[in-house]
Amino acid sequence: MEYFDLVVVRALRIIGQSATTLRSALIRMAFSDSTPSAKAVLRALLALSSLHRHGSQKQAESYKYAALGAMREAARVQLQGKTLLQHVAASMLLCTFESETVRDASHQWVWYLGSACSLARMSAQDPTAREDDDYTVLMGWVQYYDVVSRFSLYHWKPETPAAASLTQDNRIMCMLKNLCDLHRSPYPRVESHQILHLLGSGIRYICMSREPVLVPNLQVHLQKIAQELISADFRSPSPANSYDQRIPELYQIAALVYLSHAAPDVFPRGIELHGLTERAFALLDELDSCPWLMLLVLFACEARSDEKRAVILRLVEEAEKYGGRFEGLRYAREMMRFRWVQDDLGGGNASYVRRMDVLMSTSGVLPILL
Repeated sequence: MEYFDLVVVRALRIIGQSATTLRSALIRMAFSDSTPSAKAVLRALLALSSLHRHGSQKQAESYKYAALGAMREAARVQLQGKTLLQHVAASMLLCTFESETVRDASHQWVWYLGSACSLARMSAQDPTAREDDDYTVLMGWVQYYDVVSRFSLYHWKPETPAAASLTQDNRIMCMLKNLCDLHRSPYPRVESHQILHLLGSGIRYICMSREPVLVPNLQVHLQKIAQELISADFRSPSPANSYDQRIPELYQIAALVYLSHAAPDVFPRGIELHGLTERAFALLDELDSCPWLMLLVLFACEARSDEKRAVILRLVEEAEKYGGRFEGLRYAREMMRFRWVQDDLGGGNASYVRRMDVLMSTSGVLPILL
């Protein structure tokens, strides 16, 4: 557990709250009692720790299956209160585990995230769970994965056997649809989750813009999101001790850049895209590390100069020191290289959305850019 406490916590992505807050919540859940639900969290923590320390091997898999066994045992009775939140935590840890080993036709992270999201909806209806001290940070964790998964699911359109097998599986497609419909999940509307709500809503409506008849007044919805993103203040108050505060601002800028490209007709006039990207790269250049892959990929698409690409590559190399063996990071690097080659060759006349589709589909494997 010491290894998890010191190292693996870096793999837990959350916006608006520190990873140490999430770490503390997970450790409390794992050691709060001796119930099967607590054991599931502990085994999932050990599985992720083993994966990070020794790579993909039998011990990590053994802990994973032990976590699943404990979850099955706990599910024999009605889940409620703390046990419900413990199941959310175990599902999220196993989703993280699978996201770091995804390859070939394996998309098991989808199942675990779908399970976590379903349980999150249940916990939102459970008064005891909502009053738990760890409820808000846990829901923020689920919400972040939800938002990032929407981005992957929206743009992933490869013509490969792996994709065909996925789209032909009715159970998985139902799960994917549930993930894309998660705007109905009542995540806490607290200040720390505001950027997640706006980013997720923007991706959702951009997704629906392919079939605008499904959403009356689609343009109005997109304009409202753009205005809220512009009005929100995620700027860090001081350069010192502001690492966790810079990430929300970077996601705010990334959301605005994405929206300005994907739906230029609704983007407010007077907002200079160049100024936004310059601010983003200034922030990135100040960071010692930035392992948020979705951020790096989105800003890599804006890196036209060697200087800006060097900023991105430095942060990728720093992330590789701690997670270089994991597949998500490798796919992110491949996407960046692919996009830069495209840009250097002229890029063609394809739209931003179509180019993002191609970019996200380069590996043929459904990635999740945590």
